Amino acid sequence: MSTKALNNLGTATENLLQNIKEVGIPNATRQIETQLESILSSYARNQVNIDLICYGESFHESENTSLKTLFPERDAPGKEHTEKQDFSFSLDGIELIWHVYDWTMPVNKSSGLQNSALLVAYIPADAPPEQTEEWHSHFNTMYPDYSGVLIWSEENTGKKWALSEEEKRNMIDSQWVDLNQEAGFKGFLEENYSAARLQVFSLAQSVLALEANNTIFGLILDQEERNNKGKKALNMVTENASLSKEGGNTKASKLISQLKSEFNSVQTSFIKGLEKKYADFFQPASGPFKQLTDALLNELSGLEETQGTKQNTLRIPDKFQQYFKSQLKSDLSQQMLNDIKSANDLLHESAAELMQKLERNSNAHLGQHVGFMTTDAMNSLLEGLGHSDRNYEGSVTKKGAYEYFMAMRKYQMLVFMMASSLGLTFFKNMRLYMIPLTIVLIGYGAYSVSANVRKEREEGTDKELGKAKDHLLNLAKNMASEVNRYWIKQMQEHLKAEFSAMIVAAESALKSEEEKQGQLEEQAKLNSQRTSAGFEMMDKKIETARKNRNGWERTLSRLKTDLRLAYNQVMRDERARERELRRKV
Repeated sequence: MSTKALNNLGTATENLLQNIKEVGIPNATRQIETQLESILSSYARNQVNIDLICYGESFHESENTSLKTLFPERDAPGKEHTEKQDFSFSLDGIELIWHVYDWTMPVNKSSGLQNSALLVAYIPADAPPEQTEEWHSHFNTMYPDYSGVLIWSEENTGKKWALSEEEKRNMIDSQWVDLNQEAGFKGFLEENYSAARLQVFSLAQSVLALEANNTIFGLILDQEERNNKGKKALNMVTENASLSKEGGNTKASKLISQLKSEFNSVQTSFIKGLEKKYADFFQPASGPFKQLTDALLNELSGLEETQGTKQNTLRIPDKFQQYFKSQLKSDLSQQMLNDIKSANDLLHESAAELMQKLERNSNAHLGQHVGFMTTDAMNSLLEGLGHSDRNYEGSVTKKGAYEYFMAMRKYQMLVFMMASSLGLTFFKNMRLYMIPLTIVLIGYGAYSVSANVRKEREEGTDKELGKAKDHLLNLAKNMASEVNRYWIKQMQEHLKAEFSAMIVAAESALKSEEEKQGQLEEQAKLNSQRTSAGFEMMDKKIETARKNRNGWERTLSRLKTDLRLAYNQVMRDERARERELRRKV
């Protein structure tokens, strides 16, 4: 056997194996690595493999005496029978490993046939011709690239199978074997094959396996190169998309500006609506508040009178004044409660819309932190309405003699004027006429004073009642003015404070999300850089692998030449030994 060919084969196999491992495609090249390692392992131990495919009954179940003769170890005590069994014997210092397979469990290139010197088919002696042809077809279909030896147990019935390509260029033989001969297959090999020739056959099969693996390796490199290009393109698209994204700060600033504008618009619209509502409600001529005030004033029919020395004091009954205030406050309270509900609904809707926009535009999450308006401000304002206003106080002349005396004083001036202009002498000369005239005038004066006193009392009381109503009307106007001045302002300040708090919370959430997103983007950038570096490294590995593969193909070509030379040398040596034997005979 040519040591050069064997060494070249080992070197070529090691180079290809190392090249595959350097590329680092474990999922695609694991099977190739396994085959190459098996080849190296066989030659490291100076072994030659022979594969036998048993047709018919399973090998470990067959009672054929030929198989017993061929493999006496098969029935050794404690021997486990499986679909695949290995036996071995030595030939000229070379260990021949015999691999037996059941035909129902076909051999594939991952389990055998990588570097077998011979592939042998066994057919039972009692197989009918049609079954034999069927198995023949099966063998040629399953193992078209391998030579074979059809082994019969009957004499002179051997046939050759699966030989082609000029008998595998005379490197692999196929012969008939009579298994009934005592020497069995070992004797057949010793008689017909030298260990060197079997080793050449094994090398030839290994070369075929290496050629196939080299082709597969080339396809794997092509596929890996396409995959790497696709991944690089996808990674580049991802990087470009990331770069084209709007900056987080810019996007957040735009969102905050948009929210501020929307909140300001909503707040302004709400306050304008509130101002219009109260302008209509407090309309001086016919507003609902004016109508209620007039209705309440109509219920005031008289004033409370307190006796004095000369004048009686008139005032609005406290009970009515409290009733008047409570009715107005109750109406105002209902209006304010409606305002509070509307404001809280507005805040709730604005907060919900804010959270949706944050989650939709930035993935930021904002909890419901809304300070809804309570009735505290309303109660405080209502409590102060009309609280400091004093009750109205008027006066009317006290009933009695004093009242009539004051009325008579009007007529005293008339008497004094007449007396001063006519003189007392005139009255003395007209005494006869003056007495009845005086009686008439006194009667008329008494009647006139009595009637005028009652009329003046009624007119004074009505006048004071009107003034009291004007006082209550002014009180109602003051209450309306207070509500207009302070209530709308409180509503505006509360909305402004809550909207500002929402903006602050949104800015905080966006900032937190930006920091988180920035960390993720930075990590993604680092990952992308590592990925890009990995792609570049893979390109270099593939390029190096292609160069090494081209060099390995040249090595394989030289190896084929070495094998042909080795085979020719083996055959010359065998012929020389045969001539020497014949010469001695």
